[in-house]
Amino acid sequence: MKCISCRVDASPGTTTDVTDLGHSLIIVRNVPCYKCRECNEIIYTGEVVKRLEKIIFIADAIEPNRTGDDADEARNAAKNDLDKALAPVMRIKTYYLQGKPMHPNSVKMLKKYK
Repeated sequence: MKCISCRVDASPGTTTDVTDLGHSLIIVRNVPCYKCRECNEIIYTGEVVKRLEKIIFIADAIEPNRTGDDADEARNAAKNDLDKALAPVMRIKTYYLQGKPMHPNSVKMLKKYK
């Protein structure tokens, strides 16, 4: 794979991804990536990006200050299968968005995981 920035060959490796949500940091270790040997750019494949997005989405919904049955269900499910955590996470997100407009993709996802 070529580096997006400098077009030099990038080598397979792993990295630590850190996402700052403002109220918390999401740290994911041993993330598969490609590392540029020239400029140190980190490159993720599409599949890795999808998985990171899912991890961050779920982690935000189950952060320690969230309480209730859905949060507990999502936490327990996320330990073994991220996909099984999506239904309770979507219920949590819906609760916090009550009375506010929802993106059409969020509405579709909620219907899928209900």
